[in-house]
Amino acid sequence: MTNRDPNQTEFTRKFLDYYDCYARYFSIADEENRLVNDLKKSDINLVCFHEKYQMLTYMRENKWMLHKQDFDKLNPTVEALFLEKLNNAYDK
Repeated sequence: MTNRDPNQTEFTRKFLDYYDCYARYFSIADEENRLVNDLKKSDINLVCFHEKYQMLTYMRENKWMLHKQDFDKLNPTVEALFLEKLNNAYDK
């Protein structure tokens, strides 16, 4: 069983995971000098690379990248029809 909100879209969930990763990092590394030094490093994104990768992979898996249904949760029947229309439009 999962505690995911059924009214939240997959993209929104992945984006919030990415955001939360950075929020946790900045709360752990709350020393001002450490934050300034870390922000100068080119690999700061490695801290939350997994969440960023998940979000980008999700966008690339959809032929249309991001669309309205990634932000507004539709009921399953309407979402299925909407995705079918998107797929048909893209395939033409």
